Amino acid sequence: MTILSAGVSGNVVNKPAVRVDIIAESVNADLGESNSVAPLPPPPPLYPDGAWDVANAVYDSKLFNLSGLDDSPQDLALKDDGVKLYVLGRTGNLVHQLTFGVIDDVSTLTDDSISLNIGAQETAALALRLGDGGTKLYIVGSAGDTVYQYTLSTAWDLSTASYSGKFISLSSEDVAPAGMHFKPDGTKFFMLGFNNTAIYQYTLSTAWDISTATYDTVSFSLTTQTSNPQSYFMHPEGIRLYLCAANNNGPVFQYDLSTPWDISTTVYNSVSYTIGQDSVPAAISWNANGSKMFVIGLGNVGRPIFQYDVSI
Repeated sequence: MTILSAGVSGNVVNKPAVRVDIIAESVNADLGESNSVAPLPPPPPLYPDGAWDVANAVYDSKLFNLSGLDDSPQDLALKDDGVKLYVLGRTGNLVHQLTFGVIDDVSTLTDDSISLNIGAQETAALALRLGDGGTKLYIVGSAGDTVYQYTLSTAWDLSTASYSGKFISLSSEDVAPAGMHFKPDGTKFFMLGFNNTAIYQYTLSTAWDISTATYDTVSFSLTTQTSNPQSYFMHPEGIRLYLCAANNNGPVFQYDLSTPWDISTTVYNSVSYTIGQDSVPAAISWNANGSKMFVIGLGNVGRPIFQYDVSI
């Protein structure tokens, strides 16, 4: 390569090109500096060691009583960042909003005095989920055997929630839907059927629009582990499933999915955790990184949420 430069007389003179990187390297060498760039440190792990494995669960000795909100709490869900918690109460047909004073510490919860009445749609609600960045809320129960969809005009703020008019009946699969879960992109939906003790899989042709859900004719039976399923939760990558059952002190059974989000590939991995704090566990949820597990107990007068550490 050559660089064209104008001489004094105005004539064009060809000069040999000099590589800038060689000059910089030479200067650095003269200054005793290295031209190499230090590698960046590896990113922190997505999940702490031992997370998402109930074999590592230990009771944190922390709880929060829900009886002041509802004497029959049925389900709970956490905001993605762990700041908010939502509780479904069957007695009052209300969804309650609470705030963590310290993230991942249920003993610091306080009631926001904000609730959503879902009685016009369902009077025997059993499960709730939030999705689409906190702008959608879903309720399912045994009175209507139907999932109802609500819209939050301000994400995660229940005071802005209203019924969207969208729903889907699940009675063809089970007349007592007791739990549900969504794939994080809103294209898959899973329902826990109490009567048949099975989990059913659906596809949403429009993400997060429950009225577009169709049954995939795919299910997984839970009868080998329990005849009394109460609630369940799925790993955010769709590779693991946790079933809360009301057997004896409600074991939490753990399953693996060999193909993510394909319920037909589910296998019980022979790992379970006994909830020693309550004889009637009713609902289960996890924090975002799988280091904390939360269980509602109905065997105690206070109707507490118990907190468990799940890490090494």
